[in-house]
Amino acid sequence: MTDGPRVYDWAQHTEPPMRFAGYVLILAGIFLFASGNRIMPVILLVAGTMLTAATYIKKN
Repeated sequence: MTDGPRVYDWAQHTEPPMRFAGYVLILAGIFLFASGNRIMPVILLVAGTMLTAATYIKKN
């Protein structure tokens, strides 16, 4: 008995680049915060954290 055609799981193959982009956003936010900005680092840190966390959440 066969399971039929395998479904290509896009989420499995987009995790590493999404995680890398999240880390880059977090590092950019830290760098901007150190350079004296106030609003943009908060936006970058929140976006980077959400993007990185989304790659760790497992779908059932």
